[in-house]
Amino acid sequence: LRHRILALHARRLIRRLRPDIVFTRSPLLAHNVMPCNVRVMLELHSLPEGGTKTEAAMREVLGHPSLTDIVCISASLAEDLVRTFGPLRSGLRVSVAHDGADAGSTPSPRESRSTFTVGYFGHLYPGKGMELIAEIAPGVPEIQFEIYGGTDADLARWRAQPLAKNINLHGHVSHDRVRPLMESCDALIAPYGVKVSHVAGGDIGRWMSPLKLFEYMAAGRTIVASDLPVIREVLTDGETALLCAPEVPEQWQSALQRLSDDRQLADGLAETARALLLGQYTWNARA
Repeated sequence: LRHRILALHARRLIRRLRPDIVFTRSPLLAHNVMPCNVRVMLELHSLPEGGTKTEAAMREVLGHPSLTDIVCISASLAEDLVRTFGPLRSGLRVSVAHDGADAGSTPSPRESRSTFTVGYFGHLYPGKGMELIAEIAPGVPEIQFEIYGGTDADLARWRAQPLAKNINLHGHVSHDRVRPLMESCDALIAPYGVKVSHVAGGDIGRWMSPLKLFEYMAAGRTIVASDLPVIREVLTDGETALLCAPEVPEQWQSALQRLSDDRQLADGLAETARALLLGQYTWNARA
């Protein structure tokens, strides 16, 4: 019933507005407006699960001439689209457009201080990286880890565990405070696992285009991130970031100690990453 109501409202709205293009992230909505003879562009951040109404709608939409363009947020997702649904209809264009960030003002210079500070910003869902941080921190007691984000339940779960003394859990902060807090750190960490959960459940590790990475690039601080194929679509090890295997905590410890000892390296990586953002990954560039 819910899907029928959605279809009815969508068709009424399109007949009233008579748009040139319908741009949507919903295969179900795209399916519902196919009878309206309007051009449809579909943006994908994941693929629908097999055996669902969404997957069935997706298969019908892919074969319909109203669908002219698909935008995927990573090349891995575009590859899996073809692998899952087979060769695409002739004339159907597929583009890859990663996420991005607002460049904002020029970042403030890093402060000179005795303690090297590493910041993490984001949720604490499984695979986001808190498990890895908990493994890394005891081996580098001279480095401070500042963790921002997490639901009340996740924070309670982690605070009940015996975490290293150099980990601070700050909880949720408002978005207007995020950029200044990022700039207060020496390095920013994105320790994704091979499998990554998100708010709706499921695994997005192969397809994701993390907003966090682009916000890190904008903040002008050195990035240490997981060496995953989807991350390498954007970042280059030793050029715009240091990339480490998510299953090897020792690599992360060595990378962070290296940055702590070599300020010139840290600042050079940060500057190159911000230049990459300005050239390719601002929201204006994506649009």
